[in-house]
Amino acid sequence: MRFIILVSSIFFLALTSFAKPTVKRDNRITFTIFNNCDEGVQPIFDPSLPGREFTGQNVIKPGKHSEIHFTSDNYRGSIYTRIKGSRQDGQFNTTHGQFDIGTGKYAISIANGFNVPLRLQLQGKQEPGPDGTTQCDSAFCECKHCKDAFHHQPGLLTPKASEEPCTRPVHECPPDFTYWVVHFC
Repeated sequence: MRFIILVSSIFFLALTSFAKPTVKRDNRITFTIFNNCDEGVQPIFDPSLPGREFTGQNVIKPGKHSEIHFTSDNYRGSIYTRIKGSRQDGQFNTTHGQFDIGTGKYAISIANGFNVPLRLQLQGKQEPGPDGTTQCDSAFCECKHCKDAFHHQPGLLTPKASEEPCTRPVHECPPDFTYWVVHFC
């Protein structure tokens, strides 16, 4: 009997010492979108955000910002706006901010053209790095020749790109960060 208790205790200790605690991140995502342009912008998510259908009524006035909340563990998509010569469908002449909620990766793509400067950043609390910073780098593209953007497909949102190591123009933050900031213009 003592032998069975001893073996059971050792087995239990072995299991608990090697088990990794499961930490579930908050799946409530926030995007704060700033309009620094001289005209109203209408942020468009493609595909539509979970639980939110595009209504066409969410124009952000110049100098203002808006917060959008949704719940997801694995949404992948892009954000863009249709101003300054872009097409209605967003496929041509649009600067796209691309992001993957599940991996914390984000990038800017101008493979379909450029219409406005765009800054995209994932923010959250993390240990300070050697330089004392606690935020992840911004992806920023201010002109059609910017270096911090995909100029050709495939961009971040293809299966192959999400499996490759993180190199610019792809940025990466811990995926448990849930606060995204977007600046148009």
